[in-house]
Amino acid sequence: MATVLHTRFDITTDAVRRVAWQGERVAVAPDAMARVAGCRQAFLDLLARRPDTGIYGINMGQGEMIRHGMSADEIARLGQLKPLAAAVSFGEPFPERVVRAIVLARFANILDGHAMATPRVADALVALLNEGPLPVVPRSGHGGPGEILALYHLFADIARSFALEPGERGALINGAPA
Repeated sequence: MATVLHTRFDITTDAVRRVAWQGERVAVAPDAMARVAGCRQAFLDLLARRPDTGIYGINMGQGEMIRHGMSADEIARLGQLKPLAAAVSFGEPFPERVVRAIVLARFANILDGHAMATPRVADALVALLNEGPLPVVPRSGHGGPGEILALYHLFADIARSFALEPGERGALINGAPA
């Protein structure tokens, strides 16, 4: 059996118990994958129509560079950066059930098209839950923005597995599922 995800509202406490604690498999429904692809395309269309619209982590700097205007080359480079630089947490790892819950929670933004994710990012998260192995994610000793440090460790291998497109890096590490 698998927990089938159509929208973020399918991520209930019962779904977390089944997926994270009991190791149940996950599947993303075709309607959700179509929505992810459609929302991404709508976002790309908006940027094509209005390239002056500043979008954090897409065509404008991040963190302390938020007000930094970016050239086309810088935008392309940012889109391909791997989310590795701030993975400086350390210490005892989170238990596997917590790591599984974090991966499942990442879908809360992705399923409804709010993360500029691609279907292949959703597929990669499904594979991480269903096929593993799960990476070791340290739970203490944060040396940077704490809400995303776990995600750097968790999704680094996914980010290494393909050439990132604009927005995919943020879809993996932005938000606060941890």
